Amino acid sequence: MPHLICNDLNMYYEDTGSGEPIIFLHGSLTRGAPTFAAQIQAFQPSNRCICPDLRGHGNTSCTDLCWTSELLADDVIELMNALDLPKAHIVGHSMGADVAMYCAVNYPKRVSSIVSISSAGAVNDSVITYMERFNPESIDMVKYGNLVETIQKEHFAAHGGNWQTLFNQSLANCYTYPDFTDDDFKKITAPFLLIYGSRDAMVKDYEVERLSQNISSFSCRLIEDCGHFPHVASQKCDVVNQMIMDFICQCNSSTQM
Repeated sequence: MPHLICNDLNMYYEDTGSGEPIIFLHGSLTRGAPTFAAQIQAFQPSNRCICPDLRGHGNTSCTDLCWTSELLADDVIELMNALDLPKAHIVGHSMGADVAMYCAVNYPKRVSSIVSISSAGAVNDSVITYMERFNPESIDMVKYGNLVETIQKEHFAAHGGNWQTLFNQSLANCYTYPDFTDDDFKKITAPFLLIYGSRDAMVKDYEVERLSQNISSFSCRLIEDCGHFPHVASQKCDVVNQMIMDFICQCNSSTQM
């Protein structure tokens, strides 16, 4: 699969299917195509599906391993420039959804629509508590040793097997980002769909209400009996895929009117 030089990045991405482009953005400690395998299978017959490994993750390598969610959005736009994509739908999960929001805030003309899976664009105690489990200084290696081994392998190109760097940078990012203001959210003009599970403690009701009050094109779908990963094959990927398909179709219909 291809790489592209984008600023100081040697960015790895997977590019399948044809048609209107959808960019899929993964969350912390994960990678592009594996995270969205169920979506790629569903969408590639009708859409071009682009799945990058974001800075500091997977098979993307760079000289500076420090990053923020906002910087990752800049990288996504550079990828779009390199692929000659004037606009795209962006589907993000967790941190990747935050990156999608930064794209929409800072580069509104480049975003056809946003689907945020499992992020309401805010830092809260539940997010920090979830990520603190992976603090290299206190991680329970009996419980998470297999995860660490998997991450060492899957992110070797980015960190040379130094999983501590990835974990520490992910923690540093989640303490501060996203840091959207109400005025930032008001800048989002693209159609916006939030999808989250009823058992996801990292999405708070007051955060959802804040999005609703500040994003004019906001809509929301709740999936019962799901946690933070409703889109994966072991959860309710078919339900999520249909929601995304319906949303994009509605966006396209509105554009053509």
